Amino acid sequence: MMSGKLYSPYKVGDDSWDRVHAAQKRFNESEFWRDQSALEELKKCFGKAADDMFLVPPVYFDHGDRVFFGEHFFANTDLTILDEREVIFGDNVFLAPHVSIYTACHPIDAVVRNTGLEYAKPVKIGSDVWIGGNVVINPGVTIGDDVVIGSGSVVTKDIPAHVIAVGNPCRVLREITEEDREFWKRQYQDYLNESNYRQETRYTMAIHKFYGWEQADVPAITDEYANIHSPADLYDALSDIWCEYTCAPRMRQEWSRENMTLGQCSITAFLAQDIFGGKVYGILRPDGNYHCYNVVGDCVFDLTSEQFGDEKLDYENNPEQFREVHFAKTEKRERYEYLKEQLGRR
Repeated sequence: MMSGKLYSPYKVGDDSWDRVHAAQKRFNESEFWRDQSALEELKKCFGKAADDMFLVPPVYFDHGDRVFFGEHFFANTDLTILDEREVIFGDNVFLAPHVSIYTACHPIDAVVRNTGLEYAKPVKIGSDVWIGGNVVINPGVTIGDDVVIGSGSVVTKDIPAHVIAVGNPCRVLREITEEDREFWKRQYQDYLNESNYRQETRYTMAIHKFYGWEQADVPAITDEYANIHSPADLYDALSDIWCEYTCAPRMRQEWSRENMTLGQCSITAFLAQDIFGGKVYGILRPDGNYHCYNVVGDCVFDLTSEQFGDEKLDYENNPEQFREVHFAKTEKRERYEYLKEQLGRR
């Protein structure tokens, strides 16, 4: 089954089908809006499921243990996944009602097909993806990061990152542009200004991914950087500046745009301290180094937390860090100065 060759669906050889069907029956019949216990039991059947995932019943899975959910996953009612092969989701994936994802395939030749044998292909869906209602995703498809799939689409081939795609068969309509992002950021900011909104539930869409972004609304204490009004603004600006050079030398071989916060913690935290005040604290890591983050009043935020993936860091009772100690290293001070210089040019 997992090799891509023909197999018999009646000779799977494990109890995954029984386990997930029993668990999803309980979940589908539960008062999920009152009691999350049935969902928690169903999550144990999956290959991976984050604490904050949310499903609206009914749902259907063939096996469950071949489905891997990222952080902040949401699926509206009637999600169907035939997971004969792996179905892998990135972070911040939102599914509208009646989405179907298939990995099972049947032979084109009728004689072989009539034997009941099947084969299967995996499906991969990136991060920051929104899939509209009544979408069908066929076996073997990969959907890139930052994608919108229009309602009613039938996705038969791979969809690249940063696009809107629609239709049957699904085709790229256009790229998602910087103008789109700026427009929706303005809409979001208007919402914040009008409602004085603060995140109160775990189902709110994550506009940023760094630790503490929801409460990181502390104002700048300097006007040196005209466009930086909040830690989120600083994160957005640094996302274009962080690079292999600003990464700690011992980590440069592992740095990439996909892991852009790697090796950036101390120079970033002290730059954030310059702009927002407060103190810098450090979490002792297994290699003996400290991972730095910021505390301003009651607000705790860590602009470079994404490098740790699913690892949960402890932001309590950690020692204060001082720039005089960190910047005793010439290379670290030079990386910090470069970060400041590049930020000042924006």
